[in-house]
Amino acid sequence: TIYYIFSPKHFSYIRGEGVKDHFSPYAYEFTESVGYGYHIFKRDNLVWQLSGGPGGRHNKTANGFHQDEFIAHLANELYYEITSHTSFKQSL
Repeated sequence: TIYYIFSPKHFSYIRGEGVKDHFSPYAYEFTESVGYGYHIFKRDNLVWQLSGGPGGRHNKTANGFHQDEFIAHLANELYYEITSHTSFKQSL
């Protein structure tokens, strides 16, 4: 993921992910998206951000069938550093 920070609260992103798993029904799967994000909280030990935007998914099944789909990428991410050795991260 590449971020461009507009201000302390606002950012945009470009995201890409590729997966090739021999145990999956897909020979490969690739997703990409672009979008806007907003930091609800951004402190030294707590970051909570929401983001979303349009994208695409491309995959090939094990039997050779290709699929290209439009997707909507939505994310809710929370990172909390409890101590210098303990942290909590949740992504939806």
